[in-house]
Amino acid sequence: IQPYRLMCQPGARRERRPVHPGEEFGFVLKGQLTVTVGEETFVLEAGDSIHCETRQPRSWRNGGHEECAVICAISPPVPEGELGE
Repeated sequence: IQPYRLMCQPGARRERRPVHPGEEFGFVLKGQLTVTVGEETFVLEAGDSIHCETRQPRSWRNGGHEECAVICAISPPVPEGELGE
């Protein structure tokens, strides 16, 4: 399991294509994060979490008006620079 912290400013976004089999988890500490996994979209607020398989296309964006902080974990670990921080 590879933990990491994601900090994203308002308007920030990232899209990921399926890269490897595995799982990813995120817990929003502050702000708002809109996450799309496959065809489903979720609006996460502070205290919300999400879990998904990494084989699915997924993206996130900070559509809120403040910085968003998320604690994430991905398994198995991925090469440095591919996490989307």
